[in-house]
Amino acid sequence: MIETAANLMAERLRELSFLETVCGLAVPQKFNDGGTVKTLPACDPLTGKERVWLVPESEKSSIAYFEMISNRSSDMLSADRGWIYDAVLRVVVWLNNDRLSPQYSTPSAMSAVLSKLQGRYSDFPPVHNLRVWAQSEPIRSVDAVFGKWTYDESELQYLMPPYAYFAFDFQISYVVQAFCPMPVAVKEPCC
Repeated sequence: MIETAANLMAERLRELSFLETVCGLAVPQKFNDGGTVKTLPACDPLTGKERVWLVPESEKSSIAYFEMISNRSSDMLSADRGWIYDAVLRVVVWLNNDRLSPQYSTPSAMSAVLSKLQGRYSDFPPVHNLRVWAQSEPIRSVDAVFGKWTYDESELQYLMPPYAYFAFDFQISYVVQAFCPMPVAVKEPCC
């Protein structure tokens, strides 16, 4: 259900015109690159299109995605109506300042993202009562924000000026309703 919460938050970020690529929860993807196993962030869009790699590049103006820091059940509603979850999601935003107007400097972009994400969200069964509030900014270093990914040197150049990045952790709370059957469909092979 944390994926649903992250997708709802991503929908809000898509309203910000300066964000070109916005994804929900990033998924680590391992692959072999000439004998070296690399791990990079990616997301699978719900539209059925191919996987989106969340790697900075000069052709993009910006990328935003979420990482799960924690997610735990904290309580149960009375009469077993559902479970309350508390989680921390980190939004990671990368900016290509050469492709953005000056009004979207890093501080103003961060302010816009923080303002857009905080608050209460509409219910999206089985997730209800999703509330999001800013918690803290992690240590601002390449290792702290991107350390779990194996970027090579050509990709790391996109983390230095004129490029910029920031991350922010959000505390979220949501309810997963019990007895809310979700239809599960089996796809037939297309070929």
